[in-house]
Amino acid sequence: TSYLNRVAVFHTSMDVFRFLACIEFPQGEAMTPTEEALGRLKGLLGLRGKDLEKMAFLPLGARLRTFCGEQVHAEFANLNKTSYCPACLLEDGKSDSSSGGVRVGRVHWQIESVRTCEEHEIGLVRRKNTHRSEKFQLMSDVAPDDDTLASMVKGAPKQKVSDLQTYIVDRLAGETGPAWLDGQPIDLAARACEMLGVILTV
Repeated sequence: TSYLNRVAVFHTSMDVFRFLACIEFPQGEAMTPTEEALGRLKGLLGLRGKDLEKMAFLPLGARLRTFCGEQVHAEFANLNKTSYCPACLLEDGKSDSSSGGVRVGRVHWQIESVRTCEEHEIGLVRRKNTHRSEKFQLMSDVAPDDDTLASMVKGAPKQKVSDLQTYIVDRLAGETGPAWLDGQPIDLAARACEMLGVILTV
């Protein structure tokens, strides 16, 4: 959805909702696209299907989804919450940024076990969605102005990336880890680590 927002701004100077209406593409399909929807976007945007699949959690039915080739339960991702790193959004807003000054939502921010920005080592801001802009993770709408973001960054304590988060991100990128974790579905492996962590700290 964040990518579609940038496409809409760059090619048509429209907001993403007007753009989707213009190309007659359902908003629900943008948030959790089916294979048919991805095929249409592939033809429209000139992207490889594999690249598009890395941008969204694809529905499988029965509360199951796939992401980066991994089958997960719906709870693995916080699709009902807004998540962002204020420092990343500040950098996005600069005219010389790779996004051309447009704030970008990162799909990894929506994963439940991802709670720290790897680049800036501060905790992600996370709250429940209340309107459609938040469901679409439109960072220009859901996050505060630059001055407030700067204040949030200044007041944010340093926070180390957990070993579990590192494992999840690396595995989604195709890297291998401990065999006892790699042998399990990624969301169940994450749950097992969290349960062990609770036991070991009691």
